[in-house]
Amino acid sequence: NRIIMTIEINTKGTESFYREVVSVIAQYQNLLKEPEKKYRDIFKTYRNMGLCLAALFVLMLVIGFTSGFSALTIVALVVVCIAAMMVIVFDHAMRKQVKNYLAEGGDSVLTLDENGVEIGKENSQTVRLAWDNVAFVRKFEEAICFFSKEATRIVIAVPSEHEQEIYDYMDDNSIDVPRY
Repeated sequence: NRIIMTIEINTKGTESFYREVVSVIAQYQNLLKEPEKKYRDIFKTYRNMGLCLAALFVLMLVIGFTSGFSALTIVALVVVCIAAMMVIVFDHAMRKQVKNYLAEGGDSVLTLDENGVEIGKENSQTVRLAWDNVAFVRKFEEAICFFSKEATRIVIAVPSEHEQEIYDYMDDNSIDVPRY
């Protein structure tokens, strides 16, 4: 008979924790295909893309002013502007998600039992994954995450300080879920 383990998470997640969780969720499809794939901070990626697009825009303006604005130069400027707007919109949406997570507050409880893993917050809905629907568990710098096998983008994330407790429970109860 398997026992139930609960971990009370009484500390509010930090901004860096939620930034990591949002980055992980943004890379969900890629990580699901390749669980050991190198983690990228999506916020840094967007910043770098924005800087590259800004430099490209300035370069195209210089080319346009020095050798005349051809139809190709104008189309390229429009494409760069659209790409930059998309980067700004995605970056803003992800930053807003981090702010929403920070504003939620409240304690949460992670429960592991014979049927699966569940996280519930006092002012939010409970999310549960059955063990046969957990693709893998992976520890990142700030979070340890349970990934759903289905392409639902469901990731149960808790602070990485609980890694040993979680792995001990899984070992003690013969829960065979890959770990990375």
